[in-house]
Amino acid sequence: WVDFSFARTGYQQCTPTYYCSGDDRYYKNAQCEDTFQEVCELGCLDGACLQEQQCTPTYLCSGNDQYYRNAQCEDTFQGTCEWVCADGVCLSAPELTGTLRVVPSLVVRGRTTRVLWDVLYADSCLVTGNNGDAWGGLSSPPSGYESSPISLLTTYTLYCEGDGGALQQTASVNIVPRWREL
Repeated sequence: WVDFSFARTGYQQCTPTYYCSGDDRYYKNAQCEDTFQEVCELGCLDGACLQEQQCTPTYLCSGNDQYYRNAQCEDTFQGTCEWVCADGVCLSAPELTGTLRVVPSLVVRGRTTRVLWDVLYADSCLVTGNNGDAWGGLSSPPSGYESSPISLLTTYTLYCEGDGGALQQTASVNIVPRWREL
């Protein structure tokens, strides 16, 4: 009886694998023999030919800049958005919205009223009355500002500006008429 388990077999043992040499792709078999497989047109990496990069064409944002990404994953600058870029779309500044009111809107001569306003999407606002009252800000305090004593029909004007344009509203305070019996 002869134990051949330690005898040399005469050939090398290799783990079968694909590998690259430049742009060429090869296969190494269990006997360590190399076989040419193909030339990789876009290059070879880790035993595999590189494939042409594919992307779904889409618009995207980087800060306020809008880009178009084509099927080859190349980005092309489209422009800078005036207000903001979100999810690949240039968004316009929202239109200014708000309200101006006076409470009460009917007073006895010499009494005061409260002036309240609240505005969205503005950069600045000014409220002026034809009686000389004036306040600034995007909103009044929750209870409003107290007016000067009202002695005649008084109109308050809210004027605001922002990226979305301008907003102007008015609210008037009337005087309770004097009644005379005849």
